[in-house]
Amino acid sequence: MKMPGHFRSYTAILRQCLTALTCCLFILFIALLSPQPAQAAGAAESHPLTAGDVGEPGVTLAQDYRIGAGDTLKIAVYENPDLAIEARVLQTGQIRLPLIEMVAVSGLTVDQAEDLIAQKLKDGNFVVHPHVTVTIASYRSQQVSVLGYVGKPGLYPLDKPTRLSELLAQVGGIQPAGSDQLVIQRGEGEHRQHITIDQNQAFLDGDLGKDLLVQSGDILFVPKAPVYYIQGEVTRPGFSRVERGMTVHQALAAAGGVGPRGSERAIRIKRHDAHGDLAVHVAALDELVQPDDVLIVDLWQFYIYGEVQRPGTYRVDPHLTLQQALVLGGGATARGNNKSLRVYRKNAGGETEVLEDLPLTGAVLPDDVVFVKERLF
Repeated sequence: MKMPGHFRSYTAILRQCLTALTCCLFILFIALLSPQPAQAAGAAESHPLTAGDVGEPGVTLAQDYRIGAGDTLKIAVYENPDLAIEARVLQTGQIRLPLIEMVAVSGLTVDQAEDLIAQKLKDGNFVVHPHVTVTIASYRSQQVSVLGYVGKPGLYPLDKPTRLSELLAQVGGIQPAGSDQLVIQRGEGEHRQHITIDQNQAFLDGDLGKDLLVQSGDILFVPKAPVYYIQGEVTRPGFSRVERGMTVHQALAAAGGVGPRGSERAIRIKRHDAHGDLAVHVAALDELVQPDDVLIVDLWQFYIYGEVQRPGTYRVDPHLTLQQALVLGGGATARGNNKSLRVYRKNAGGETEVLEDLPLTGAVLPDDVVFVKERLF
């Protein structure tokens, strides 16, 4: 039986629709079975920053500041300008407000204080739907004391988590005479802590663990920097700050260098030992300078007298021999014995030794006293 033409056309259209629908279902099935691509970093999830995200565990964020005695609060109630007030938190931890009188806010955050004041206004039927805003006009309850050699010593409020570096910036930094060793006194009584911090380790060496968070009640003290003293044959005798890793050579440079009558090879150091006794030793140029050291740059000279033409004081040049010392003194007199010399020389302990009949090739040392003897016949 032969179907009409229009029926055959409808059948063809239906067959095409079924084919297309089958293809769509197959594509959808494949897509469901395929693994989903990972979300881009930062776009997948978002979560509020916590104390651990922004600093050390347990750090209080700025919005969680706890109100305390001495703080000044500015309080406003929406559409109630007559209730706006600026109030100081009393030592009892309370503030006095219109209508509701005394409200205890010490120890609360700003959000908690807003909720408490709003609840009291609502409970007293003063405002039906109160919207309260509390801002802290001045921080006085949480403070740190900064003393010693800083730009601006005094009391500083803590209105947010503050690190040592930030506090030092607030006080104008450390004075040139201030020490690199900072001291923090924390706590009271038997819980009192004495914390010493080397700012070079904290800031120059990158040891950020030394950049502590300061706490309310802390006392930061910056003592005077340790100094050394320098005297003798230098351009600028006096005292100077002991810098980190300073050597004797650098200390000499800080004093303007050795004078024309001195020498880098004639330097002594007076230093107290572990028992507090004063000891003196000859300094090496690469030796480290210690606090309270006394550097003495001696005259680089020797003395010659006796049977010489020009007795007196002369500079000790490197590798100067006794023969050359005689020449500087004009040589022996007619009665002098240039082969028989006596030398008075200080030993390491500072005692004078007498050296007889030294060879003329022997070296002359600083502070030597050369005596030219008289001929016996």
